[in-house]
Amino acid sequence: MSQFNQSLTQGEALTLQQKCASQAPVAYWLTLPKQEEASVRGRLQALVDEHDILRTVYGQQVGYTETRQQALQESALDWRCVEGESAECLLHEALAVFTQQSAPLLAWFWPRPDENRLLLVAPAQSLDQGSALAIRRCLSGQSDLLLDEPTQYLDYADWVADLQMGEDASAGSAFWRGLALDTLPDAALIEQVGQSNGALECLNVSLGESAAHALRSYGQTMDVATSEVALAVWAALLGLVNGKEEFQLSYFYDCRTDYEELEDALGRFVVPCPVPCYQPSKNTFSKWFAGQHSLWQQMLEQQEYLGMSLDLSAHARQVGFAYQSLLEPNEISAAQPIGASELLLQVSETPQTIELSLHYDSGRYSQAAVAQLLQRYELLLARALAHPNDTMDTLDVFLLGELSGLVNNDATFVHTDQTFLDNWRMSVDQYPQHQAARFVDEVLTYAQMDALSDQVAAGLQQRGASAGKIVALCLPRSMDFLVTLLGIMKTGAAYLPLDPEQPESRQNLILADAQPVLTIVETVNQAQQITVAELKNTPADFTPVALNQATLAYVLYTSGTSGTPKGVQVPHSALSHYCQAAIHALQLPKNADYALVSSPMADLGNTMLFPSWIQGGCLHLLDKATSTDSELFRQYVERYPIDCLKIVPSHFMALSEGQDLSAISPRQSLILGGENISAGLLRALASATPLCTVYNHYGPTETTVGVMWGKVDLERESARLQHVLGNNRVYLLDDHQASVINGTVGELYIAGPNLSAGYLNQAEQTTQAFVADPFAPAQTMYRSGDLAFKRADGSLEIVGRADQQIKIRGFRMELGEVESALSNYASIQQAHVLAQGEGEQKRLVAFVVANSEQHENELKAWLMQYLPDYMVPARILRVERMPLNANGKVDRHTLMNWLEAEQKRQFVAPKNEIEIKILSIWQDVLGRENISTEDNFFDLGGHSLAAIKVIARLRQAFDIELAADIMFHKQTITALAEVMVKGDANQADYLVTFSQVESKPTLVMMHSLGGHYQYYQPLIDALKGQVNLYGLLPDVALLAHSTSADLDKVIDHYADQLEALREQPIVLVGWSLAGRMMMWLAQALSERGFTVQNVAIIDFDPTQVLSNVDNEKQQLLEDLQHYCAQQGWTISEEQWQTWSTALPNDYAQGLEHILANEAFASKLDESTTQAEFHDRIMMRWSLKRMFYDAPIPVVKQPLWVWRSSENAAPVHAWQRYSSQPVQGWSIDADHFGILATTELAEQLLQQCSQY
Repeated sequence: MSQFNQSLTQGEALTLQQKCASQAPVAYWLTLPKQEEASVRGRLQALVDEHDILRTVYGQQVGYTETRQQALQESALDWRCVEGESAECLLHEALAVFTQQSAPLLAWFWPRPDENRLLLVAPAQSLDQGSALAIRRCLSGQSDLLLDEPTQYLDYADWVADLQMGEDASAGSAFWRGLALDTLPDAALIEQVGQSNGALECLNVSLGESAAHALRSYGQTMDVATSEVALAVWAALLGLVNGKEEFQLSYFYDCRTDYEELEDALGRFVVPCPVPCYQPSKNTFSKWFAGQHSLWQQMLEQQEYLGMSLDLSAHARQVGFAYQSLLEPNEISAAQPIGASELLLQVSETPQTIELSLHYDSGRYSQAAVAQLLQRYELLLARALAHPNDTMDTLDVFLLGELSGLVNNDATFVHTDQTFLDNWRMSVDQYPQHQAARFVDEVLTYAQMDALSDQVAAGLQQRGASAGKIVALCLPRSMDFLVTLLGIMKTGAAYLPLDPEQPESRQNLILADAQPVLTIVETVNQAQQITVAELKNTPADFTPVALNQATLAYVLYTSGTSGTPKGVQVPHSALSHYCQAAIHALQLPKNADYALVSSPMADLGNTMLFPSWIQGGCLHLLDKATSTDSELFRQYVERYPIDCLKIVPSHFMALSEGQDLSAISPRQSLILGGENISAGLLRALASATPLCTVYNHYGPTETTVGVMWGKVDLERESARLQHVLGNNRVYLLDDHQASVINGTVGELYIAGPNLSAGYLNQAEQTTQAFVADPFAPAQTMYRSGDLAFKRADGSLEIVGRADQQIKIRGFRMELGEVESALSNYASIQQAHVLAQGEGEQKRLVAFVVANSEQHENELKAWLMQYLPDYMVPARILRVERMPLNANGKVDRHTLMNWLEAEQKRQFVAPKNEIEIKILSIWQDVLGRENISTEDNFFDLGGHSLAAIKVIARLRQAFDIELAADIMFHKQTITALAEVMVKGDANQADYLVTFSQVESKPTLVMMHSLGGHYQYYQPLIDALKGQVNLYGLLPDVALLAHSTSADLDKVIDHYADQLEALREQPIVLVGWSLAGRMMMWLAQALSERGFTVQNVAIIDFDPTQVLSNVDNEKQQLLEDLQHYCAQQGWTISEEQWQTWSTALPNDYAQGLEHILANEAFASKLDESTTQAEFHDRIMMRWSLKRMFYDAPIPVVKQPLWVWRSSENAAPVHAWQRYSSQPVQGWSIDADHFGILATTELAEQLLQQCSQY
């Protein structure tokens, strides 16, 4: 039996098998015409005999770490004629049988009254849907695969392998790398319900006759396949729904359609081909399709090199598309969709019909959302093909009811014209002796409170308080605060609450803007101030006032984007409508106990304040200490049970610290508002199972407390906003104030009776925020700045703020998305993310409250599974609690102060002028102020490019020559200053110390081809403090002028640098070509008497040769492009083409030619001289020629080998280069990404632990 390595597509299938249970094995139901069982079995047996892949088994073999395959000489077909009524039951039984046996193919024949059905089960590596369909047609007599010498799958695999080793491989691989797919997000829907659970469901629909005709006609007109048009519409739809300008999806493409020689071949040919998509919604369909068609043709020409540069298994899991051409609708039915996409559209075309099958992960997507997506696909297809010259984002693809916004459909709610004061008087009349308010141990009845507030109102009237006026209320939480607030409202004046603990400058700013007739304070310090005692002692009677609904009830100042607070004016009409609607929707009870724990200076607590008095309840105003101390709060609610509580989620989490949630929860209603409810709080509430109803409540201050609400589903841990409050209206609009479709993020606009009267004395800002309602003539709506999307079930989800959108490395993102991802981690209860810095120095910092210790690198690695790398925070800091501001919301300012304090720890100030100069340079380059002279340059976010800039400025500042690599050796300001003082700045040191730990193994790394450790940095960070870690740096000048004949001299130079480590057992570590270099160094060190324990080789193919070695011009261009990309230089394709044409085919001469070009030379700044640039580039060429020319030596040390998904060479390929056993691991990552995986660091540390 011959044994072979697997092809790349088989390897992708195996990886999916290991990750997704739904992929192992594959099963297909084939529908056959009525015929004898023996006839079908005979034809299938003949196919099995002729096609090796149908007799192939897979498994591990001693001495090999990779899965091996072998074709059995004798057929082991498991054929059965079965009976049963359920295809599902038979499938379940067949899969169980297959997993317990070794036969490579299972075929169960199931006779039916009008047809026969055949179930095929095979390893995922052996069969794809196209092959199963070909078998079906052969068994049905519609085609003939029984040839004398059919094309064998392994012949195809060998042909692809030869191509990938051939002269065109480098260009093919460069094509796929050039698409920069790693920078494009996938097309996952925004509307998700949870985490992937691997359970795939499917919705099917037949494309309408007119839509099917339009699809085929457009393809015929453009002379392209139907599949291409269907794919383009799918991509355009994803762009519209997601609002993404750039993304990628995977087309599961069967390459047999491109090669006549493969028409009779069986095996796994379908490849998940990634398709980049750029701005589909901003283009017309005709323009978009033309561009995609051109790109697709280029991709087809390079399809054989796809697996060389990309992780196919990763692309098989992203949003996908598949197409199949059938002779009749029910020819074949797959038990699993192609690949493991969480969302995949499969188009099945027959001569009569076109069927759409949308497969989806039910853990991530809801059936309702998927159903809407299918409906919208057909709608967009019809619109886009009927109007191919209209921009796609202008096409009407709205489903029924989407254009009307969100309204309250509860007909039982009736709003009356009564004001809050009307309701207050009714409560006083009905419940005069009931408790109206409690503060600590002080209690007032309704009658007492009414009388006291009348006294205050009388005093205020005597001093000018009346309708249209404002009275400022600057009192701490107290019973006087409540009495005075009520008294102000009775005069018809609007109350303006001020926090006495706020800075006096802010209070003065607000008072200067509001111009209140009086300010009520504890102690009078200036004119226009008065105490409550003075007001109560005024010798006058209160004169009741008839209120107009338009009269202001209160003015609340919120933070303004300009830094100046804005006064929101809330009229009685808005307050009355809110109270009545909130009581009705949230079922706020009569004669109950309501708790006010948030700051009275904000409107969040107004859900408790006013409805409690309307309903004849008792308002508990908790003092600040009780409101912010979890134990004091528990004691309070134990002593005075609470029925209703409105609170910010993070505030409630803080109060629950160390407490049983059920013990501190109210008896009837817990209302959460002010911010999104974290996944951690939902989990905690679900575990505590409080007896009360939990509500989610949303609304900006400008729309009077709240406009949306929903019951929290603790069983599903869902907190959706399902309903609009009262007679309000909510819209989700785009940048042009047009409605957005369901599932698409839009800005939230609010209209209706809750609207405030705008900002006090801020006409321009009022006009900007309160705009004309395009759906209701002569009415206005408020632009909230909140971003949200509407789910298929009609509920709304807030995802962030328009002003929280930031750009990191050119990518636009929402901080809320990162917070949401972090909150999904099991041990994290709360997460908050901030952006620190500006421009190139901008980075994300996350703060988390977790119930267990979690290593920062582990969290980052976990996030990398769900977020692109630019959305993974640079730092994740664990805090004991989230700081809260006066409104009970997370205090970002305090978090930033904590971050700065953390960065200042062990701060050492500069001691002399030299250190001051160096500090100034570091601050400028790194964009940071608080730098200690003992801080490590690279720990502060420095990298090799920043190091180059620092060295250049040090040379200028001190007029001294410095070694180009000095920053790698002297990584603190103190160390650099010592060099300057001693005058040995140009004394080159080529051994970098990354980490020194007593009694730990010693690892030595070899620099990358570019001479730096930028790519290694994640691995270095993970190993620091765990091992002694050193890095070898190149002598750039030596290497730049070396040839292959200088190999021994170069290796000796590296060995010389390690003399200080002679007495220590060493593990050599090399990534990429450095792995090959380390084999030579291991041999040299052994000859010198060093103790080299192991050589660790990370992702290098020992069979790899230097492609295009004679095309030195191409080698130079690739090296230059790599260097320029690393530096962040932008050079157009046209410019590269111009230079390429003029370059001689000699590397050194070509480089001189480039440097003589003014356009290129202008790219060099003060940080890099022409001579340094020349040597850096020549070093790359010298290293490649030297180490590819020299055969890999056989060493005496055991080898540890890691390979990425892009590495086609099996681990055992290294065995020939060591006399000791080779151990190996495969990691699901690309060539560069493998260095950032936790698996690599953990496995390397595990291996080192034996020393």
